[in-house]
Parts: sequence; structure tokens; C-alpha cells
Amino acid sequence: LPFMVGNFQAPNTWSLWLLMVLTACLVVFHNFLNYTALKHISASVHGTFYKFRLVWALLIGIVLTLESWQLLTVFGVALTVAAGVLLVWQKGERFSMTGIAFVLGSGVVNAVAFTLYKFLFDSFSVETLTFLTFFIPAVVNVLVIPRFGQRIKGFGSTMWLSVILACSFGAFANLAINTSINMGEVTSTLVIVEAFLILVLAGEHLFLKERAGMLKKTIAVLLAVIGAICILLN
Repeated sequence: LPFMVGNFQAPNTWSLWLLMVLTACLVVFHNFLNYTALKHISASVHGTFYKFRLVWALLIGIVLTLESWQLLTVFGVALTVAAGVLLVWQKGERFSMTGIAFVLGSGVVNAVAFTLYKFLFDSFSVETLTFLTFFIPAVVNVLVIPRFGQRIKGFGSTMWLSVILACSFGAFANLAINTSINMGEVTSTLVIVEAFLILVLAGEHLFLKERAGMLKKTIAVLLAVIGAICILLN
């Protein structure tokens, strides 16, 4: 909120405001699809198929001529998706096609929402759009989640500091991601973010001394780093 107040910029055109509201609704719908998918499949299977949002973002950008079809971009996306799949996939794990459909759908919705961000940044400042597209879903959550007040009260009374820190870091992270999208391409931003998440996840395994599957984790990290470098060199 302080960032938006300090750099408020919004259009006078009602159609752009409607598009902003639609983008915010897509954020809610994306979360719903993810939540529903996790009822049918494990977190590892979900994480595997969710990586394909990078592919959807690239294809949408190319179709709308927001991004150029360049070999390094395609190669970087492919390597990053492969790294994510390799890191979280567990051999022999069963999965539901219903869950797969939901998670693939959430990836498409996520890619569409980020593409709309890119378009709306011509009319909204990064701070304004980031605040509005997360404030509206927050209001929707208050209205649709059963016993919202009681849940927040019980949760906040014991973990209020963690909640404040998580919200603060999340706000800064979203501002940084949206600033990057505003300055560059959607696919490039998502690939670099995904590569960083893979490095963090692999680092957590090393820090916790989980030595199982070290070869797989090492290969995943290398693929992610090479994928990010391809994007940066593009």
C-alpha cells in the first residue's frame, strides 16, 4: 500500500479497469485450481506438471507477438522445465488424470494472468497494479472462505510474526517479479524465477543433509542454471 500511494498511476478508461479486475479474478481462479488439484495428486506430481506454465507463457507471448521466437529462449524454457520435472518427480508415483487436468489448467491461467500484467503495465504503475490484483483476491477470500474471521484469529494469535514476515517478503517478491515483467518479457522473468526456486529447493536438501538422489539434484541445478543463462543471453 505505501508503494502504491507513493507512485499511483491508473487509467481513466473503464475497460482497462475491467481488465484489471479480470486479472485479479484469474489469480483467485488459479489458486482454486491449484487447491483442487492437490486434492487429487501429490505435491510432487503437482510441482512436475505446474512447470509447464513456462511453456504456456512462451506460446501465449509468441501468439500475441509479445515475445520473439528465438532458439535460446525455447532452449532455456525447455531446460528449466526439465530441471523442475527432474527435481520433483518420483518414479512409480501414481496420479489422477483429474488432478493433472486441474494443475495444467492452473498453469495456463497463471500464464494468461502474467501476460495480462504485461499489457496492463502500459496503463497502471507496477505498484498500483500489484496492490489491486492482490487486494481484490484478498477481499474475495474474506467473503467465500467459511469462518474466515475465526481461522485468522486462531492462526494469527500463535504465528502473527511469521504471518507478517511472510506477507512482507511475499509483497516485495511480487513487486520485484512484476517490475521485471514490466521491463522485459514474461517468459524470461518466469524462467529466471523458476531457476532460482530450483536452486533454493536443491540447497535446502543439501542444508538438511538429504544426500539421497544427489546426482539427480546436481543435474537439475545445472539444467536450471544453463536455462537461466540462455534467457539472460537472449
